[in-house]
Amino acid sequence: MPDPVGGLPIICGKGSWEVASFGEENYPWSVEGIKANDLERSLVEEFLADPSLKPARKSLRWSAINVKSRAMSPVGFMTEFVPSPELKLFDDNASLRWGDVGARLNTARTETGYLVYVDGGQITAVEGYTYGGEAWPGRVESVEWYELKEGMEFRDPDRG
Repeated sequence: MPDPVGGLPIICGKGSWEVASFGEENYPWSVEGIKANDLERSLVEEFLADPSLKPARKSLRWSAINVKSRAMSPVGFMTEFVPSPELKLFDDNASLRWGDVGARLNTARTETGYLVYVDGGQITAVEGYTYGGEAWPGRVESVEWYELKEGMEFRDPDRG
């Protein structure tokens, strides 16, 4: 089964989240072998570029970061990272949910929103979802990021 968020097999649920935890006996790979995909890395780069945030670094060594689990629903995904010093970018007491960007995916221009989770100063997870219950695309081939603004209206891809 292809991974709609990029490059790895996942378990897809029908209307609810199902988690693919890597490194368990059902999966032949270890946690060390599962990496963030292009969309997840790009989202974190957008997060680190936000001038209102003051992370310790503005870039990450992605080779040092592993995925703990990736969950899929029909309208989005949630990826959790294995704790790592590389993801420690803020003071220990910093916790936040950052969701200041959206993206249009693929030529169908599926409107999507995102969250980056920071707990105890460390990026712990990223989440992506569609608006209005639209299905998450079967494959992400292109991403057009934009800043979310209060009162913003989303374009209906079927009506242009």
